[in-house]
Order: sequence, then C-alpha cells, then structure tokens
Amino acid sequence: MLYRFAIFSSRLFLAGALLLLSPVNPDGSGATAQNRQPLFRHGGPSNCQLQPGGESAVLAIAGPQTLRLADGRFVRLSEILVPAAASADFDPSQAAAAYLRQAATGHKAEVKFDGTQRDRYGVYAGHIYVAGEPGVWLQEGLISAGLAIVYPQSDNHACSRELLAFEADARENKRGHWGLAYFKVLQARDPRSILNLVQTYQIVEGTVSSATESGGRLTLQFERQNKFGFAAIIEPAARKRFAGKRTPASWAGLSLRIRGWVEKRRGPSIPAAQPEQIEFMTPSASAQTQE
Repeated sequence: MLYRFAIFSSRLFLAGALLLLSPVNPDGSGATAQNRQPLFRHGGPSNCQLQPGGESAVLAIAGPQTLRLADGRFVRLSEILVPAAASADFDPSQAAAAYLRQAATGHKAEVKFDGTQRDRYGVYAGHIYVAGEPGVWLQEGLISAGLAIVYPQSDNHACSRELLAFEADARENKRGHWGLAYFKVLQARDPRSILNLVQTYQIVEGTVSSATESGGRLTLQFERQNKFGFAAIIEPAARKRFAGKRTPASWAGLSLRIRGWVEKRRGPSIPAAQPEQIEFMTPSASAQTQE
C-alpha cells in the first residue's frame, strides 16, 4: 500500500512539474499564453525586425550555441559563430557553453525568429532573450564577452549590423578570445596567411585596388601584388541591396572589412552573399552605400 502511494505521489509531483514547465506554442497560442506579456518590453535589439517564437524555460545547454528548452525545442543561436576546438588541448567553445549555462539554464526565455526557423534536423535557429533584471540577449552576451563573432547568413541577418557594434567593442577592449588573439582580423596584403585558412570563417580587411564585373558578380581585388592576391566576391543578391548602386570603378580605393568562409580561386577569396558581411571603413563610403 505504501509502495502504491509512493508511486501515486511521484506521479502527482511529476504532473505538477510538467504543468509548471508546460510547452509554449511557437505562435503563442493556447490557454497558457493568454494575456501573456513579452519578457522584454524595452530590452533586446532595438533595430531588429524579428518574429515572436514563444516563451519557455531553458532546461540545458546542448552545445556552445544550442539550448534545449522545456517545450522540447532545441534552439541554435543564429547570426553568431562560436569557434571550434583549435587543438586537442584547447577548445574555446567551452567558454561559450559555460557562459550559457550561467546566464540561461533554469531561466525563462523568449525566442524570436528572423528568416528560416528550422533546419532539416528539426533544430530551430533564433534569438533568445533570458528573463531577469536586466534581461540578457544571449547573442549580445556572447559577442560582447568576446566568445563569438558575428556570422550573417542568407536567411538570418536582421540583427547583424547591431551585433557588429558589440563585436567592435569587444575587439577594441581585447575581451575573451580577442585578448588571446584567437580571434583576429587578417590583412588582405598578406594573402599567403589567408590561404592557409581555407574552409575557415575569417575576417579580412584592406584597401580595394581594382574591381571587375561579370554576370552581375563583382570581384574586388585587394592590394594585389601579384595575380594570387586576396579577392572579395560580391554576389548579385548582395550587390542589389547596396543603395548606392556603385560602379566597379567607384570601389577602388575604399577600405573594407569582409567576413566569410575563405575559398581558393587562384588566390584566397571570400564570397559575400549578404551586405552585412561587408563593413566600410571609409565613413563617406558607408553613408553612400548602405541601405
């Protein structure tokens, strides 16, 4: 009898726990969402246009930028990139995972989406805001701590410009991996060093020496000393979003910082499919070119 009562009590306790952590539909529907107010009325990114994705509690950290929620969803933080292990002895992603455990585990959180919400494996991609005083935008937290860099994607880039400002501050103050020089801005005038980093995500800066156009695609050559210099390739989709509609000749002499995956096309290159991948270090050029 006592055994059966213990089972019944355990089931009752579990039911109560599940009620407290009841799933929240991504669209905010259902009785539990009635009269629900946003967790962040005045917090979070001010210039991003994001779609609400519901609220839930953070149960666990499933990776350096992936969280498991009480409603069953796995959410990967979009628009940022946490570095992978550099070697068997050094894994910088552990610091990001530790930050998320401290900032988010056990707290109520709100999810917001930009573009594609879910990948083929069922993992969501979005922004997460953790309740508190003050609330924490996890993307901002990781970027500001120097534990991640900005990673604009074709289907998720609404907050990239805002996150770039936090990244610049972390870089200037050498916080996190910037202080360890694990993150660094490469120089376009040193193409050999960039070529050694093919198939990795990098940031490169330099001055455009010339530009050519072919099929709507713009190829920018940077401080080329020979035919194997560094190049940035602006894809047609990205180029159309530049308000200035620059001619190829007008790019020459501009100082740019470009981020993306390094490829080898004769010399090293980075393709840019989104304008957010390009920062204009020449103030007048930025004002004339950005939307």
